Amino acid sequence: MKFIVPSLIILLLSACSSRPFLPDAPLDSQLHQQQLEKITNWQIEGRLAYIDEQQKHSANFTWQQQPTMFSLDLRTFIGTSILHLEQQPQVATLDMDEGHYTAINATELLTQLTGWRIPVKQLRTWIKGQTTGLEKVTWSDSGWISELRYDGWTVSYNNYQPVKHTVLPHEIRLKKQQRRIILRINQWQTN
Repeated sequence: MKFIVPSLIILLLSACSSRPFLPDAPLDSQLHQQQLEKITNWQIEGRLAYIDEQQKHSANFTWQQQPTMFSLDLRTFIGTSILHLEQQPQVATLDMDEGHYTAINATELLTQLTGWRIPVKQLRTWIKGQTTGLEKVTWSDSGWISELRYDGWTVSYNNYQPVKHTVLPHEIRLKKQQRRIILRINQWQTN
């Protein structure tokens, strides 16, 4: 009996987990990139891990993207706000327990106040599995982006899933030297 209960729990938990969707159907890469370019308003929710030589952090996040602005909210696992980062065309703001801060660039502001060196400007494109045209791209045999390389960053895509009329990444791993960022996206909302 003592082995049956743990076995049932493991069976139930494995039934609740979703299998990664790794598309193997042939894809017109150019058409897919054009579809991604048209997605200009979106929101994602998920979990983020940030690891470097000095710190390790994880948080729940919500990222809202519009053509000329974005906002990023990080929360603890119980929902307490860690920070709110926003980039408008001319100013970036970051709100934390310690106060309200402004700068011109969201990446620099985030790095100054938290020590997190995240390529925020590029990430808003990379999150969709889209190339800016500046990266070295590794395509899967089926035509999906499996890896991007830019400015020392390696961006790996491990899980694509259907969202509305296209397919979008649900797990993205970024690495630069000793820095690693993992995004696990639970929910996509697109325009």
